Amino acid sequence: MPPLLRRIHPILVLATLVCIPIAAQTAAKARRVALVVGNSAYQYLPPVRVAVPDAEHIASAVDGLAFDVHLVRNADLATLRKDVTSFLNLVQPDDVVLVYFSGYGAQFGGDNFLLPVNYNPDEKRTSPGAYSLTLLLQQLDEKKVAAKIVLTDGSRACPRLGDESGFTRPAETPDRTFAIFSDQFDRSVPVEANATGSVFTKALLDALAKPVTLASIFESVRIQVLRSTSNTQVPVLAMSTIPEEIYLREPPASKPPGGTVAGELKPLTMRELSKDGLNYVWIPPGEFLVGCVPEDRECQADEKPRHSVKLTKGFWIARTETTTVAYDHFVRDTGHAMAKPTSTNKDYRGTQNPITNVSWQDADAYCTWVGGGLPTEAEWEYAARGGKAATIFPWGNSLTHNDANYFGSNKKMRDKWDNEPSPVRSFDANGFQVFDVVGNVREWVSDWYAPEYPAGATHPQGPAAGSERVIRGGDFGASPKFLRLSSREHRAPDLFDNRTGFRCALPAWPEK
Repeated sequence: MPPLLRRIHPILVLATLVCIPIAAQTAAKARRVALVVGNSAYQYLPPVRVAVPDAEHIASAVDGLAFDVHLVRNADLATLRKDVTSFLNLVQPDDVVLVYFSGYGAQFGGDNFLLPVNYNPDEKRTSPGAYSLTLLLQQLDEKKVAAKIVLTDGSRACPRLGDESGFTRPAETPDRTFAIFSDQFDRSVPVEANATGSVFTKALLDALAKPVTLASIFESVRIQVLRSTSNTQVPVLAMSTIPEEIYLREPPASKPPGGTVAGELKPLTMRELSKDGLNYVWIPPGEFLVGCVPEDRECQADEKPRHSVKLTKGFWIARTETTTVAYDHFVRDTGHAMAKPTSTNKDYRGTQNPITNVSWQDADAYCTWVGGGLPTEAEWEYAARGGKAATIFPWGNSLTHNDANYFGSNKKMRDKWDNEPSPVRSFDANGFQVFDVVGNVREWVSDWYAPEYPAGATHPQGPAAGSERVIRGGDFGASPKFLRLSSREHRAPDLFDNRTGFRCALPAWPEK
């Protein structure tokens, strides 16, 4: 066990990360405080041997990031309540607060709870006998903190807890909050058999050791956990508006990539839409060149001529393709028919795979339901390029199976999904923090197809009518030439297959 660090106080270790937007002037002055809780020695549940060691490692890492750390090990309910209260008494307005919890998490009545070591599932009670995560976030809100960073490593399966094991999707995410959960909502992973550390916390420690932004931490953790568990454990994110360029560990250079001074805010905003539970990113207005770039040797006639397009209005776009769990929300809310299961995704409801087997009309109905529509071709390509002016793919001019999910003729060179969709966020995001813009599943856009590239210098909309709608981005069964940013496919709007999905665009944020 490492010695107590000079800023680590013996209070609590909590395995949940929440990230919050911090004003540029506040970021330089704000105190950093952390509550870390590790519960291993459960009296009535199987022990979680990794919890206390993981909490101690997190405490050390966070102490190195200039946080005043309050650490508690093996807290019963009375101790947990006391130590949380003590911690809250130290929190001041405009503080940056990080909370980490490792142990058992559970859900009761649609709320999420952190289980103390004396929690007894057989005990009859009028209250859950655990600490509400929602209450903790509300208490921090009352303190008017600048940011909440929550990391929860509590999605552990326990037969004695039954369906209550793990966390459920929060009813709402408080303002200025970024929370990472170690597995999908309403799912949980087996308890680790030894004390070598959880896959989730190891990925978190690796991410915290690098000069990454809050917005990048989740992407790094998710990809590492997916790869370490062969996609059986899928970390998820619940967040409200956050800026992109907030660093927990400053980069060595005076300016990070993109030219933004470290610690300043870049005008990139991300939000979670409560209606479908997906994350959206704001795409600012701009001017760019659509069509095939000069370095591309696969140019088709309908990708020419390359010409300038101006988008005078910004828009929100989903960071991921619409998932089956998000589409399930739509079906339950509207009575719309569920897409037919496919050979690659037989259990359609409640997964992080993209929804497929949807027609253009299905996709349009969903996007109308969330308060927007399908992106135009120009909007799609602008968002997909992610600020890159003249590259064939979102990241450059070459393509490997580490970049996207697509078909390879050489079996030894294929990716791990081997001709089926991958969970969203399985690959790195582009410059606008949008995922899977090429590969995985191709995406419906709003335009009717015409052999001529969308005409018009400002907000081109495509033809007023037609027989086929445009599809962009290529898919898991496509060869590399269909993953080029300028590649255009098209088909009748009432057709569907397991290679085609969609994402939505919103002209304005639909929720107050």
